[in-house]
Amino acid sequence: MTTLEAPEGIQDLSNPAKGLQLLLHKHWLSEAEGQEWFDTIVDHVAWYRVKYKSGRFQRECETPCWTAFYGGFEHLQPYTPVPSWLQPLVARVSQRLAGAPFNAMLLRLYFDGDEIAWHTDGRPFLGPTRQHGDHC
Repeated sequence: MTTLEAPEGIQDLSNPAKGLQLLLHKHWLSEAEGQEWFDTIVDHVAWYRVKYKSGRFQRECETPCWTAFYGGFEHLQPYTPVPSWLQPLVARVSQRLAGAPFNAMLLRLYFDGDEIAWHTDGRPFLGPTRQHGDHC
């Protein structure tokens, strides 16, 4: 994996050979802001667990984490508008990423001991060009 020079607080973990462009933005929220957003999200989101057919196990499964999805494109399903209380965080992320537009937010809530296997987040309802932002 190639690590390139990046501005302070940003680590470039891109791997062109694998078609991966990954910029890790560290500490873009203060600890207090991060906790406030975490509490707000946990309190306001209608969480659910995703059910799917596992190709690996050939049976119906449920993700170990709790999920919520907002945004996307109105003409593609699923679509749920990003709620007004979440708009300031969307704007902050877009600003941090030099105005890169975000039209959707996939939220995942894991508990101690939860894990999920490596997988693709390739979802056609997000459009042909996707930018992912994860908050850990």
